Amino acid sequence: MKPGDILVDFDQLANALTGLDPANHEHTAIVKKVTKAARDAAIREAQKHAQEVDVLVINSTPAQSTIDQYQDDGAEVIVIDPGKETVMHRVKTQRPPRLLPVAAKWYDQQAKPKNTTERGYGHRHQTIRRRLLHNHTDGAPCDWCGQPMYKTPAQNFDHAPLEADHSADLKHHGPGDADRLLHRRCNRQRKDGQEHRRPGTQPTNERPGPQADSTPTGTAFTWG
Repeated sequence: MKPGDILVDFDQLANALTGLDPANHEHTAIVKKVTKAARDAAIREAQKHAQEVDVLVINSTPAQSTIDQYQDDGAEVIVIDPGKETVMHRVKTQRPPRLLPVAAKWYDQQAKPKNTTERGYGHRHQTIRRRLLHNHTDGAPCDWCGQPMYKTPAQNFDHAPLEADHSADLKHHGPGDADRLLHRRCNRQRKDGQEHRRPGTQPTNERPGPQADSTPTGTAFTWG
């Protein structure tokens, strides 16, 4: 973090609301309910200012659906992991005993799925995406569908943030840096090795009506 960044952390909010020690991790059911409402409101408001300031959201053991939503909103997911031995020691000395099996389960799960960095979508990929967005000219056509692309998610036909994509598919050309932006829906439709099936590349000023997708996904924001 740097001065001026916004940090949204459940325990910090709960302890601020109750006046307890910042290191406290035990909260009553009522405090949890009030804190959750405050946390959700803080995240929603912070999303509106993500182009002006970095927003960091601390979320322990989030569900995959929660991670997917953060990434759909344009967030960069950073796994803070100093190692199992260090974490288990900290839990034993600084956290309630009930969190020991929670921490152990998290490490068991990490051995199964690959994280975003291992899949090629980690910090470097997100950095390249930000650079592509910075250099992007609003209204430039999507290489996949030909519809105009905008930095503001709500202006895109799928109401979603633009995604960084590899024009040379990873299956046949191996890992490499993303070199273009696509609409999120187009990027998901394309899939690896399907470049030859794109519906069209001619730009057009026509945009699909509300029936294409009438539910906005919100303003893009990043974690630190």
